[in-house]
Amino acid sequence: MIEAACYRVFVRAKGGARCAAFAAALATAAACGSDFSATVAFDGAPPDAAHRGDSGPFGGPVFDADVVCPSIGLLFDHFDDIDEARWTVFRDPEASTCTVEAVDGALSLTSPDGTVECGIASAACYDMTDRALMIDAALPGDDGLPSPFLRVALAGGGSLDVRVVEGPSLELVRDAEVVASVAFDGEQHRLWRVMHTAVAGRIDFQAAPIDTTDWTTLASTDVQPEEVKQVKVLVGAAAVAAPGDAVGFDELVGIDF
Repeated sequence: MIEAACYRVFVRAKGGARCAAFAAALATAAACGSDFSATVAFDGAPPDAAHRGDSGPFGGPVFDADVVCPSIGLLFDHFDDIDEARWTVFRDPEASTCTVEAVDGALSLTSPDGTVECGIASAACYDMTDRALMIDAALPGDDGLPSPFLRVALAGGGSLDVRVVEGPSLELVRDAEVVASVAFDGEQHRLWRVMHTAVAGRIDFQAAPIDTTDWTTLASTDVQPEEVKQVKVLVGAAAVAAPGDAVGFDELVGIDF
């Protein structure tokens, strides 16, 4: 279930009916979990090296059996500001003047020419075993640019991305490989959820409208148990094709089922 303190953060008066709808989505997600977790069994086939995190390009935490990360259910933010104890701002290249700021209770990212990626990265690692991460993609950009993304950096160097790209299209990415792509609908795909189911050895990419809990699983990918025990979370924007345009995210919350 969602931590009580976390739940109170989201149901307090911040956005009226929209906030209440989002809180309802979180509560239902926590109560119901995955629609598929009880029916799909792990087939025992290990993923290849590229998907095991051994050679992933995105610099996830190096797995250390002696490190015990807290539950990702403790990670939440409504972006009234950027908490420096929780997040580290990143810019690639470091010389980029990409704007990363909290504006009116949302994370706002503006990407100028020459920016590869920018955003925020969790300062600590988290355990995502049988847990999920959800975010409100409030302002994706009319054409998907710059490209907003939610990334889970897996232990060992692999990564999972949900991102909007030019089109706009919603892409689900494992390391550098696109595993699914659908036409992006800003209403139907307003909420993004990345959910791990240990019994299935799988992570599901899901989306839902803000005013309902009708989740759609868009893609799934196999994971190894150690990959999700020490993850980091990145929220950002990529693409140099839309200098000056802004994208934004609202509430982010980790969920304990």
